[in-house]
Amino acid sequence: MPLVYQQNINEDTKLAVWQIDEDVAFFASELSIQKAIHHPIKRLHHFAGRYLLTQLDPNFPIAEIEIMPSKKPFIKAGDWYFSVAHSGNYAAAIISRSSNVGIDVEAPNVKVLHLKSKFLSENEMVNLSAVDKDEITQLTIGWSIKEVLFKWYGLGQLDFKSNLQIKQMNVQKENWQFACTVDTKETQYCLVEVKLVNDMILSWMVK
Repeated sequence: MPLVYQQNINEDTKLAVWQIDEDVAFFASELSIQKAIHHPIKRLHHFAGRYLLTQLDPNFPIAEIEIMPSKKPFIKAGDWYFSVAHSGNYAAAIISRSSNVGIDVEAPNVKVLHLKSKFLSENEMVNLSAVDKDEITQLTIGWSIKEVLFKWYGLGQLDFKSNLQIKQMNVQKENWQFACTVDTKETQYCLVEVKLVNDMILSWMVK
């Protein structure tokens, strides 16, 4: 399992990305997971994500993971926060002992050219055009940011275009930072970090 990126964000929070070279049998030998998932790719992703959580912290309580009605996985005890993402043969995970988190990993995909108006406003497209990459990458970054916001919020029932908004971008040395809002009954202000890892778009937030 080659780790391709790892970052300790603070003393309580860390994330990692890796390429999935192993098969389900490897993960099944390392984890005790009873959930029946019949689709082979989904099953591999499920096992790989859970295994990565234990690599970030050997004490992570895999057996205590439950699923909200919104399909967000969580630990009921409330002293572990985590998020997992998959794309192709990559997986990403983030854990924290003190803050809610969200993570996403995406391969730039031409499909965003046809879907952009469904999840991005005109102003957001202008903001994303400042990213020094091709249009497909810019738009996929926009999708990835909104996936992170959706996962972080966790309760579902959000419209990507109207409830999740990208307001401003700052260019950092090795990544981009996007000031965003999650608009429900109240407006929550969030900062999503984005960087490229092996040409994959990695996005995350801690709040």
